[in-house]
Amino acid sequence: MAETFAAGSRIMAAYLSDTFFHFVGRRDPLDHAANYDKLAAILNSRCVRVPPDMPGSSIRRDLAQTLLSGELIKPSMTCFAEIREEHLPIHISKYGYFGVGLPSHFLIDRGARPVIYVPLRGDDWRRPGGITALQDIEQIYRGFLEHVVEPRRVPTSMRRTMGTRPLTEDEAVHLMTTTFERQFLAYLKPFNSELPHDHRDNYYAEREWRCDISVNFALSDVRAVIVHPDFAGRCAADFSELSDRLRP
Repeated sequence: MAETFAAGSRIMAAYLSDTFFHFVGRRDPLDHAANYDKLAAILNSRCVRVPPDMPGSSIRRDLAQTLLSGELIKPSMTCFAEIREEHLPIHISKYGYFGVGLPSHFLIDRGARPVIYVPLRGDDWRRPGGITALQDIEQIYRGFLEHVVEPRRVPTSMRRTMGTRPLTEDEAVHLMTTTFERQFLAYLKPFNSELPHDHRDNYYAEREWRCDISVNFALSDVRAVIVHPDFAGRCAADFSELSDRLRP
């Protein structure tokens, strides 16, 4: 039994990663100079920040969009990939050569959670999942907004201690809406499962985790810094205390 458990542990250790990576080059993976500057800003500030146009912890609802597009609910979150270092090349090809790795337990302590991937196929209409499931969830959500939330003119914010029961109907409606958005819809991530694993739009291979706050860290928390080889010397000079953790 002990040998079986040890073998299982070794397999899981080879499969899972205890370091999660945040990369900075999704907009232009090949703009190495701009992406190095973004990485340097993170290391200098000791912070992986939520998107600058959505400060703090917030959710934006865009009813002109859909769950299928991934744009109906726009959360302000920081994103990390649970990928072992030796398997990063596919991710690097999509997100650029610059990133920072932080311990998984460090991020979990700050509320990081894995996303809920929804695989889509071109032929899955009216099948139990994929496009059909997303459209059904969306219509139930829209119906709740239309028939329950909007007629009540529920306040957009209210004070409450986490873990306590809502005290009024209006509070219950407000919290049901915001909790469903923040704890469920904000973590849904559809992807085209017919695409090859290395395709830019096949997100499943990222094994993404999200955290709904900016993540502050100390340089001692950093497990690895991924840099393009051409910038390794510059990074070692700019951040000498991280030179032993550079991965060009």
